[in-house]
Amino acid sequence: GFLSEEVATERGRTVVRFSITLARELGIEVIAEGVESEEQAAFLLRSGCACAQGYLYARPMPVPDFEELAFRTETPFPDGARIAALAGKEV
Repeated sequence: GFLSEEVATERGRTVVRFSITLARELGIEVIAEGVESEEQAAFLLRSGCACAQGYLYARPMPVPDFEELAFRTETPFPDGARIAALAGKEV
């Protein structure tokens, strides 16, 4: 919800961009959660966040299905974004 609401306005986009920049400057890896649209993913990539998870990439799934998806040698995700931080339990 935060990502959807924040990228809807210029002020929100600024907050997200500067949060990503601050985290990166502090050496913190940024993982965006809740990415549901290609527009959100493209915005995050432009803002310096290339690691994301959400319904755009995959719905919740059993661990074996996640492992098969996550450990492929080629990436099925748009714009080079990679999947990360999915729950370790079947949902």
